[in-house]
Amino acid sequence: MQGKHIPAQESIISFMRPATIRISAIKIYGIPALLLPILLTFVLHWQFPLGLLVSWIISANLTAFLFYGLDKLQALHHHRRVPENLLHGLVLAGGWVGGLGGMLLFNHKIRKGSFQRVFWTITGVEMAAIWILIWFGYV
Repeated sequence: MQGKHIPAQESIISFMRPATIRISAIKIYGIPALLLPILLTFVLHWQFPLGLLVSWIISANLTAFLFYGLDKLQALHHHRRVPENLLHGLVLAGGWVGGLGGMLLFNHKIRKGSFQRVFWTITGVEMAAIWILIWFGYV
Protein backbone atom coordinates (compact mmCIF):
# COMPACT_ATOMS: atom_id res chain seq x y z
CA MET A 1 0.00 0.00 0.00
CA GLN A 2 2.94 2.27 -0.10
CA GLY A 3 2.60 5.04 -2.64
CA LYS A 4 -1.19 4.95 -2.67
CA HIS A 5 -2.90 8.09 -1.55
CA ILE A 6 -6.17 7.70 0.32
CA PRO A 7 -8.16 10.97 0.18
CA ALA A 8 -9.34 12.47 3.42
CA GLN A 9 -13.03 12.46 4.29
CA GLU A 10 -13.27 16.21 3.54
CA SER A 11 -11.97 15.66 0.01
CA ILE A 12 -14.60 13.00 -0.66
CA ILE A 13 -17.40 15.23 0.62
CA SER A 14 -16.27 18.24 -1.39
CA PHE A 15 -15.95 16.02 -4.47
CA MET A 16 -19.56 14.87 -4.09
CA ARG A 17 -21.01 18.38 -3.84
CA PRO A 18 -22.67 19.72 -6.98
CA ALA A 19 -20.44 22.06 -8.91
CA THR A 20 -21.26 25.72 -8.57
CA ILE A 21 -21.16 27.83 -11.67
CA ARG A 22 -18.85 30.81 -11.30
CA ILE A 23 -19.58 33.64 -13.67
CA SER A 24 -16.97 36.35 -14.02
CA ALA A 25 -17.82 39.85 -12.87
CA ILE A 26 -17.15 41.22 -16.34
CA LYS A 27 -19.95 39.01 -17.70
CA ILE A 28 -22.35 39.89 -14.89
CA TYR A 29 -21.82 43.64 -15.22
CA GLY A 30 -20.42 43.91 -18.74
CA ILE A 31 -23.50 42.76 -20.60
CA PRO A 32 -25.84 45.26 -18.89
CA ALA A 33 -23.18 47.97 -19.22
CA LEU A 34 -23.12 47.35 -22.96
CA LEU A 35 -26.85 46.99 -23.52
CA LEU A 36 -28.13 49.79 -21.25
CA PRO A 37 -26.56 52.73 -23.11
CA ILE A 38 -27.53 51.27 -26.48
CA LEU A 39 -31.15 50.83 -25.37
CA LEU A 40 -31.26 54.28 -23.75
CA THR A 41 -29.78 55.85 -26.87
CA PHE A 42 -32.53 54.50 -29.08
CA VAL A 43 -35.25 55.39 -26.58
CA LEU A 44 -33.97 58.97 -26.27
CA HIS A 45 -33.51 59.31 -30.01
CA TRP A 46 -37.00 57.94 -30.68
CA GLN A 47 -38.85 59.88 -27.95
CA PHE A 48 -37.10 63.24 -28.15
CA PRO A 49 -35.79 65.29 -31.07
CA LEU A 50 -32.16 64.58 -30.18
CA GLY A 51 -29.45 63.47 -32.55
CA LEU A 52 -27.87 60.06 -32.12
CA LEU A 53 -24.62 61.55 -30.77
CA VAL A 54 -26.41 63.60 -28.09
CA SER A 55 -28.58 60.59 -27.17
CA TRP A 56 -25.46 58.43 -26.88
CA ILE A 57 -23.63 60.94 -24.67
CA ILE A 58 -26.61 61.24 -22.32
CA SER A 59 -26.98 57.44 -22.19
CA ALA A 60 -23.26 56.79 -21.62
CA ASN A 61 -23.13 59.34 -18.80
CA LEU A 62 -26.24 57.99 -17.11
CA THR A 63 -24.92 54.44 -17.36
CA ALA A 64 -21.51 55.42 -15.99
CA PHE A 65 -23.16 57.25 -13.08
CA LEU A 66 -25.34 54.22 -12.28
CA PHE A 67 -22.42 51.79 -12.41
CA TYR A 68 -20.25 53.96 -10.13
CA GLY A 69 -23.15 53.99 -7.66
CA LEU A 70 -23.61 50.23 -8.01
CA ASP A 71 -19.91 49.63 -7.38
CA LYS A 72 -20.03 51.77 -4.24
CA LEU A 73 -23.10 49.86 -3.02
CA GLN A 74 -21.40 46.53 -3.71
CA ALA A 75 -18.28 47.71 -1.87
CA LEU A 76 -20.29 48.72 1.20
CA HIS A 77 -21.99 45.32 1.39
CA HIS A 78 -18.85 43.31 0.54
CA HIS A 79 -20.40 41.84 -2.60
CA ARG A 80 -18.90 41.25 -6.02
CA ARG A 81 -17.56 44.53 -7.36
CA VAL A 82 -17.85 46.13 -10.76
CA PRO A 83 -14.42 45.69 -12.42
CA GLU A 84 -12.39 48.87 -12.73
CA ASN A 85 -11.79 48.17 -16.41
CA LEU A 86 -15.55 48.26 -16.96
CA LEU A 87 -15.81 51.62 -15.18
CA HIS A 88 -12.96 52.93 -17.35
CA GLY A 89 -14.68 51.53 -20.43
CA LEU A 90 -17.85 53.47 -19.61
CA VAL A 91 -15.78 56.63 -19.26
CA LEU A 92 -14.04 55.84 -22.56
CA ALA A 93 -17.46 55.43 -24.21
CA GLY A 94 -18.18 59.08 -23.41
CA GLY A 95 -19.46 58.83 -19.85
CA TRP A 96 -16.78 60.84 -18.09
CA VAL A 97 -19.22 63.43 -16.72
CA GLY A 98 -21.40 60.67 -15.25
CA GLY A 99 -18.32 58.91 -13.91
CA LEU A 100 -17.07 62.09 -12.29
CA GLY A 101 -20.52 62.75 -10.84
CA GLY A 102 -20.66 59.21 -9.48
CA MET A 103 -17.22 59.54 -7.93
CA LEU A 104 -18.08 62.82 -6.23
CA LEU A 105 -21.65 62.04 -5.17
CA PHE A 106 -20.91 58.54 -3.89
CA ASN A 107 -17.42 59.47 -2.61
CA HIS A 108 -16.11 56.53 -4.57
CA LYS A 109 -12.66 55.87 -6.07
CA ILE A 110 -11.49 59.39 -5.25
CA ARG A 111 -8.48 58.33 -3.18
CA LYS A 112 -7.21 55.55 -5.41
CA GLY A 113 -4.36 57.15 -7.35
CA SER A 114 -4.04 54.51 -10.07
CA PHE A 115 -7.76 54.72 -10.84
CA GLN A 116 -7.66 58.52 -10.90
CA ARG A 117 -4.69 58.58 -13.30
CA VAL A 118 -6.47 56.36 -15.82
CA PHE A 119 -9.75 58.25 -15.41
CA TRP A 120 -8.19 61.67 -16.00
CA THR A 121 -6.04 60.38 -18.88
CA ILE A 122 -9.15 59.09 -20.66
CA THR A 123 -11.00 62.32 -19.90
CA GLY A 124 -8.12 64.46 -21.18
CA VAL A 125 -7.86 62.51 -24.41
CA GLU A 126 -11.62 62.81 -24.96
CA MET A 127 -11.57 66.55 -24.28
CA ALA A 128 -8.66 67.01 -26.67
CA ALA A 129 -10.51 65.02 -29.34
CA ILE A 130 -13.63 67.15 -28.88
CA TRP A 131 -11.54 70.33 -29.10
CA ILE A 132 -9.90 69.11 -32.33
CA LEU A 133 -13.30 68.23 -33.84
CA ILE A 134 -14.65 71.66 -32.94
CA TRP A 135 -11.49 73.42 -34.19
CA PHE A 136 -11.73 71.77 -37.61
CA GLY A 137 -15.48 72.34 -37.86
CA TYR A 138 -16.70 68.76 -37.61
CA VAL A 139 -18.95 69.53 -34.63
